[in-house]
Amino acid sequence: MAKKIWLILFFALALVGCAPMEQHSEGPEKKKLDPLETTVPMKRKWTLSSGRGAGKSDVKLGLVEYGNNLITVDQDGRVVAVNASNGALVWFTELNTPVSSGPSVGDDRIIVGTNSGKVIALNAKDGKQLWASPATSEVLAPACISDGVAYVHAMDGSFSAYSLEDGRQLWRFSHQLPALVLRSGGKPVATSQYVIAGFSTGKLLAVRKIDGTIEWSQDVGHPRGRTELQRMVDISSDPIVKDDVVYAVSYQGDLVALNINNGQIIWNRNISSYAGFALDRNILYVAATNGDVVAVDAVTGHTFWLQDELQGRRLSKPAVMGKYIIVCDTDGVVHLLDRHTGKLVGRYQYDRAGVEATPIIYKNIVYLLGRRGKLAAVEVG
Repeated sequence: MAKKIWLILFFALALVGCAPMEQHSEGPEKKKLDPLETTVPMKRKWTLSSGRGAGKSDVKLGLVEYGNNLITVDQDGRVVAVNASNGALVWFTELNTPVSSGPSVGDDRIIVGTNSGKVIALNAKDGKQLWASPATSEVLAPACISDGVAYVHAMDGSFSAYSLEDGRQLWRFSHQLPALVLRSGGKPVATSQYVIAGFSTGKLLAVRKIDGTIEWSQDVGHPRGRTELQRMVDISSDPIVKDDVVYAVSYQGDLVALNINNGQIIWNRNISSYAGFALDRNILYVAATNGDVVAVDAVTGHTFWLQDELQGRRLSKPAVMGKYIIVCDTDGVVHLLDRHTGKLVGRYQYDRAGVEATPIIYKNIVYLLGRRGKLAAVEVG
């Protein structure tokens, strides 16, 4: 019954839109894309079908790098490695089970999570399955891999550590969930001592890597409103750590900078996001829930610029490419923004089923994964 509620909620959000930045009301209608004054050329180098992708399912599957390979997985459990230079298939593995999260890559391992509540590890060099271990429920957040351990966040609120060597569970704790949650989760981030993870309650936790005890907890979003839908404050995007600062954002909540040692708030902004943000130098580029793209000073929290011409388009997490910011939308359009001003300077129609995976950047090449599994390399400029 709980799973059915999550499914209904996901599609409800897709239909009615989400809360706009700086307030909590019904989101804006999708803006029409006006012709651009100048257009940065974008040319496809190669394309490949990597499988069915996420298709019409409500899971979000990503694209990751391993050496010169790109690795992705589709909803049916087909894991694929593709040569990034020419799009040639390097290897593929059929897991024969529906996959709900991943892939994550680290320590020559690939980790994916399944609908049936399993954590599966593969050899990143050849795709050979190494082990499969049970999780407490469906796994929707990509795993964090650090120092021979995979940290996995399951749908029921549990957070577990698994040995990369053999899949043994090293520790686990549970976090109580609210009545309604988004069917997505942010990838935890590891430091030398902690794993930083966000939860559907709007709390960000620093967990000791050695034993799973909680070092500190901080609210990134505070529930507001009378209905459960209005009170959702899920942290569904990836936190980022730079030096001694943790950056995180929640849906219908805040964008915050925290002291990594004690979790105390350095600054916060009332910006909502479920896709997340990129950090480059000292600027955060945020894809807000309502479709705004906002450049925020990472030191002070002040706004450098705000681009509001993409409202209602359900943006991907941004990526930084030199002097450009790249975001994709639910119609599969790739947007180029001037990094210094936020002005729209380029546009490329890719997969009309939508692009949710964060683009991967290498020099002047952007790698794109559409919801139907179409993978491509596009040259910019």
